[in-house]
Formats: sequence, structure tokens, C-alpha cells
Amino acid sequence: MGKYGELSKRTPGGNSSISTTRPNSGTWRCGVPWTSGGIEFNVGLLGHSLSCAAGVDHHTQDNADGSVSCFVGTTDWSSGTRWWVDICLPADAAWFRTRTCWYNDSSADTSYYAWSNAGVRASGGLEYIFPGHAYLGHDGRAHQWPVDGEGHDLSKYAQNDFGHYKSYHVIGSVSDFWGCYWREEDLGMAHYTAYDQRPGKKIWIWGLSRYGMIWEDLLTDGDGQYSEVQSGRLFNQSISASSATPFKHRAFLPCAFDSHDEYWMPVPGLGGLRYASKELSFFVEGCSCGYAPTSPCMGC
Repeated sequence: MGKYGELSKRTPGGNSSISTTRPNSGTWRCGVPWTSGGIEFNVGLLGHSLSCAAGVDHHTQDNADGSVSCFVGTTDWSSGTRWWVDICLPADAAWFRTRTCWYNDSSADTSYYAWSNAGVRASGGLEYIFPGHAYLGHDGRAHQWPVDGEGHDLSKYAQNDFGHYKSYHVIGSVSDFWGCYWREEDLGMAHYTAYDQRPGKKIWIWGLSRYGMIWEDLLTDGDGQYSEVQSGRLFNQSISASSATPFKHRAFLPCAFDSHDEYWMPVPGLGGLRYASKELSFFVEGCSCGYAPTSPCMGC
């Protein structure tokens, strides 16, 4: 399947593990592309393509440095382009890396749509750690973040209990990370990549009213509601109205090639999350602080 499933990984020197996804075998059996778990690799004409749930080519290998790779890929028939991903798990680090490659070997340009979409559990005091001071809608208009004009702290899942579904493309910070933290369980996850490679940071929430909660029954097997956290090559997933703003569509030209790396890691028992990188995650609040290494320390 063109979707990476559940993964747990211990931190160096620790005994904590985290799963960043929620399995949904029922939806996969139905053969529809929209599922509530794993990481979708969305490249091509539009998101939630059929390759997210259909069988795709795959290959596993042991690498010379002790890491292990799983390669997945296929042709996106809607755009006529080819994509593949190297999912690499190192021998001595808590993160795993996804390296996405995309090639337009067709004779026509296509929509430059490249987003990685992870499904995360919505319960447990979920907090979105997305640096920025505004968010964009699909139409390119900017709104306040994290606290809106009505006083809702949108970075807290539970405070999004108004209106219908939510789609936040967070901007306003030249930041190379974002993450999630489950306060009630004191654990989290983080995503790291170079800002100039993937400036897009998106949160999707179905909505906490019955309008959105019906999808818990339709898209999950019983693990509760989920939310989507995404990284992208552009600032927002634009609709036609966004073309009247600085946030416009771009074309992926014939014979163009694209490659970019992302790092995904657990954040165990820090009380929260302030920053994360390939080397460590840390949290500082008042006089208390905590950190967790995600790679071996130099010289150790």
C-alpha cells in the first residue's frame, strides 16, 4: 500500500515508545483511499489518491551503515508522474527518515501537489505544536493562530468544538519542526525537515460536533477519532480563490525531478514539546525543563 503504517521506536538509552498512527484495516478492505492511520505520501494531481490504499511496488533492504530501508512507489496515473519513497530506520537513532522522490516523465505539466499526511489519535489531551502566528485557509486568506478572535486556543484539539471541519495551514515562523503532544499521556511526536524544503504545515480536524464525528464510525475500526498533521512543499493546499493571493498553484514541469527528506520521531515524557530536531527534543516551562536525545551524542 502507498501508505506507511504503525511504527513504534525506543529512544536511545530510554524505554519509552510511541505510535504515531492509528490502524484502520476496515477502510483498507473497502479499497477507498481515505484512511485514518499511517502516513500518506500524496504527490501528483491531488491528495488522497488511490495509491494511498491500493497495492504499490515495494522493496526492503539492509544498508551498509546498519540501517534498514523500505522502498514504496508507483505511477500516479491521474498525472502521469512517478513517485517513490525510501523509508529508512537507522540502527542507532530514535527517528526514521522518509525520502520522497518525484519525477514527471510525461510530456505535460501537472499540479505541484506534494504533501505527507500522518493520521494521529485525537483523544488524550492532544495539543498541536505548530510554530507561527497565523494560518491560511484553502482560499489563501490569513487568520489568527493559535488563539482566534473568539478566544479559542486552536492549538488545543478540545477547543475546536465549534463549527464544522477545520483546516489550518500554519504560517509566520521560519521553523523546521512541528509536532503533537498528548498531555494526558505525557508523550508526543515530532516532525523535522529543512524549512526551505517543506514550509507547509497543516492541521486537519473533522469537527467535534456530530457533523464531524460521524467519520469516526466510517473511517476507523474502534480506536476513536483521529486528526491529520501534514507537511507540504507549498504554504497551503490552494483552491482557485487562492490564486488571487500570494499563495498560488505551481506547475510540476515535464522532465522535472523533486526530492526531499523528512524526519519523524517520538517525544517521551517531557511534559510538553518546545523544539525538536534529529539530535534531541526538549521542553522548557518556567523553571522546569526536560530533553530526550533522538540520536547518539557526539563523542559518546
